[in-house]
Amino acid sequence: MNFMQPLALIASLLAGLIVLMYLLKLRRQREQVSSTLLWQKTIEDLIANAPFQKLRQNLLMYIQILALLAIVIALARPTMWLNTQVQRSRIILIDNSASMNAADGRNGMTRLEEAKAIASELVGNMQRGDQFLIATFGGSPRVLQPFTPEKATLARAVRAIEPTEAAGQIREALTMVRGVRKAVDTDKSQVQLTIISDGALGYLGNLIQKNENVQFFGVGSEGINCGIIAFDARESFEHRGQIQVFAEVENFGEQEVTQLVRCLIDGKQASIKEIKLAPHGRQGVIFTDLGASAQTRKVRLELAGAKDLLACDDAVQGVIHFAEKTRILLVSRGSFFLERALALAPGVTVARVDPDKYQPAVDYDLTVFDGFSPPKIGAGKYLFINAAPHVEGFSAGPKPLAMQTVLDWNRIHPIMRYAELGDLAVAKVLDMKSPDWMIPLVDGEVVPMVLAGERQGLRIVCIPFDLFDSDWPLQVSFPIFFSNAINWLLGAGEGSVQAVQHLTGDMVRIEGLRIGEGEQLAIKGPAGRSWRFEPNTEGSVFFNQTLNTGLYDYSAGGKTLGSFAVNLLSREESNIKPIASLTTGERQIERVVISRQNREIWRWFVLAALALLVLEWHIYGRRSWL
Repeated sequence: MNFMQPLALIASLLAGLIVLMYLLKLRRQREQVSSTLLWQKTIEDLIANAPFQKLRQNLLMYIQILALLAIVIALARPTMWLNTQVQRSRIILIDNSASMNAADGRNGMTRLEEAKAIASELVGNMQRGDQFLIATFGGSPRVLQPFTPEKATLARAVRAIEPTEAAGQIREALTMVRGVRKAVDTDKSQVQLTIISDGALGYLGNLIQKNENVQFFGVGSEGINCGIIAFDARESFEHRGQIQVFAEVENFGEQEVTQLVRCLIDGKQASIKEIKLAPHGRQGVIFTDLGASAQTRKVRLELAGAKDLLACDDAVQGVIHFAEKTRILLVSRGSFFLERALALAPGVTVARVDPDKYQPAVDYDLTVFDGFSPPKIGAGKYLFINAAPHVEGFSAGPKPLAMQTVLDWNRIHPIMRYAELGDLAVAKVLDMKSPDWMIPLVDGEVVPMVLAGERQGLRIVCIPFDLFDSDWPLQVSFPIFFSNAINWLLGAGEGSVQAVQHLTGDMVRIEGLRIGEGEQLAIKGPAGRSWRFEPNTEGSVFFNQTLNTGLYDYSAGGKTLGSFAVNLLSREESNIKPIASLTTGERQIERVVISRQNREIWRWFVLAALALLVLEWHIYGRRSWL
């Protein structure tokens, strides 16, 4: 038998107080009586209460001591070991992503509540010498409790887990704990990895090896859900000042459903459409020419039809800024496709100048260099095509690389949204090296074919090949890419919702802040929670608490400065159908069910204490002393 709270046994010292009470002398008044024959019990009582005399045998005292000891043992939470195993270490990864908010857990719980119950059961099954680590992977992975053998500490960590509306990042979590597992894996301790999730994890690759000890506890029972998986809102190309909204809705259930899609502008319904979705079907919805008059409008789409198990993907929001024309300077010897792609962006005017006539100017919002790189650039926003910026860390080899194809691309970066580059082939690519702060967006066979990054007032996108050396201008992704790139470089979202729409779990950069000295930027989230930040020297703030969908407002000095939207837009999270096993490499990890290994028996000691107290009361009531 083991005790979960062994320190409670110290309370057994209170038994000494019970003994002391039987040694104390009671104060009585002296009275004269005619005879003592009728007062034998009184005489015995006086003798028994004489202080410091030899303690008499008293059944009531022993019963009270036994009752006290039973209560103390119950407080120490005794546990029976039903299944003895060797000493072990366990890493518990708990999924608290968006899909875990589905309300189909056992006994009416959400999936996350069921997962926490399973984790609590595992903690309760701990034996002497075990140590557990608790981590979550809804959004960025977090270690809530490093390795510890303390059950109470682990139980508190499990209870403190909060739901999020972010996508799960199991791959990052497995990478994070890989080093931890190696550090504690010794001959005496076998590390067991336990994943508690509904299975919306995607393909795990080879992150789990064949010989690794892994358990998968699955939660959830149904897959009834419809969700918005794509969303965009922008100023109309044909009618300036009008809003166009696009969304895609998917039915992840097994039955045909009818959904009403409502479009709201600044909280007021602007339009509504009805759609029918076949099982596992999807459908696009477009709202056109929605009236707008203010410079900034808040757009919301929501599903108002059949109810489902997950709510956080039933609504999306965005903020549209109608600003003045954006001025772009194109430094090029002439490129029809490039000029056309830049001019297609809403609210943009393009001015072209030859490279030999280029002079740095401050009255342009964005500068595009095509086949030319000036000897020096200052802080600003730049797009380089077939040229390496003269910035520390950039360099280009003497010979270009021939015949490069795309291997993969970053599908979640704002620049690459809705851009399919699988068929892109390039005849020549610069052998360009870039600094660490540049992020590869498109991977080629040898070097990245598109990069983006920002540092110290610079925001740069690089395309290290000539557009005429590729078939990209003839593909659908060409204008989409440049529209996204302009929105990202400008960072203001003029005419589009994309620059002020983020996915849950994203890092949001708020820039161009001009607030008074000593003032802080206050950000208020959709759940009413607030954060305060000090802008850096560039007037920017980086915000990473985007774990809930909705609108986030930021202000300073009591004045609202702006808003940005956070949406889920994840097919993996909206597809809430639970799975029976995890797939990793060639291995299938089957779903298992929690079993009770260690059983707490404190209730029996509580019942024993109550029985002893009833017996003591009965004996005392009959005035029977033995």
